[in-house]
Amino acid sequence: MPDEILIEIYAQCGFRNQSLILLLDILEGLPEFKPTHWARDERPDSKSTYSRDDLLFAVGGLGDLNTPHLYGSAISYTAYFTIDRQHLNNLIISFGSDLNEESLAKILQLSSVLANALKAEYGYVHFLWKNAPERYMQEGSFALRYLQKYGPCPSLARTWFGSYLISLIGQGRLETCGASIQHLSYGGIQADLIENLVDADHRTLTIRQREVMEHLLPSGIFGDYSHPLLRKRGANWQPIPIDHFAD
Repeated sequence: MPDEILIEIYAQCGFRNQSLILLLDILEGLPEFKPTHWARDERPDSKSTYSRDDLLFAVGGLGDLNTPHLYGSAISYTAYFTIDRQHLNNLIISFGSDLNEESLAKILQLSSVLANALKAEYGYVHFLWKNAPERYMQEGSFALRYLQKYGPCPSLARTWFGSYLISLIGQGRLETCGASIQHLSYGGIQADLIENLVDADHRTLTIRQREVMEHLLPSGIFGDYSHPLLRKRGANWQPIPIDHFAD
C-alpha cells in the first residue's frame, strides 16, 4: 500500500466559475470526499470551515497567482488548484494517511471521474512510498510550468492523455504500449501501468514503467526529469495550445 497518493490534472479551465462548480459538485456528491475546510492559499491562518458560497465568492476576487485549497477528512486529503485565466491550470489532490484497499479503490475512481469531467489535457495518479528509489519519487515531482516547457513526464501508475497529446504520440502507439488502456468519453485516454492498481507495489510499477516507456519514448515528446537540475525537453515536444477555457 503506498504511503501517499497524488492526483494531478492539467486542464484548459480557469477554476473560477463553471469548472469550479463542477469540481465542487463531484467532491460534494461523494461522502468520502466532501470538503470540510477551505482556504484562500496554503497559509494555516486562512483555513475556514467549508462553505461553497464563501469559496465561490472568494475565488471570484482572487488574483491569478492564488492557489485556493480544499481539505477533506473522511478520506483525508489536501487539494489545491490554480486559477490563471491565460494558461493551463492544474488541480492537485494529495492523500497521505490511513490508506487501505477500500480508500485506494475510491481514490482511483474519483481520479477517473475528475479527469473525464475536467477533460484533462494531461494528468496522472502517482503512488509514493517512503522507501522507494529516489528516481521513482522524482518522476512524480512536476511543476505546471515544466509541462509546457519540457513535455510530459514518464507514464506513472495512471496517466491521462488528452487529444493533443494523443495526436503527438499517436493513438496506435498508445494503444499498443502495454499499458491497460481505457478510452474516456471526452476523447482522452487513461493508461494504467498495471490492470489492478490496488495491488501495485513500487517495484512492479518501476518495471512496468520501463516497459511501457520503451514503446512511448520514440515519440520524442516526453521530457527527461531524471535529474531535477538538468531537465531536458522532448525532442518533438510542442506546448499544448491554449484554445479555450471552460471557465
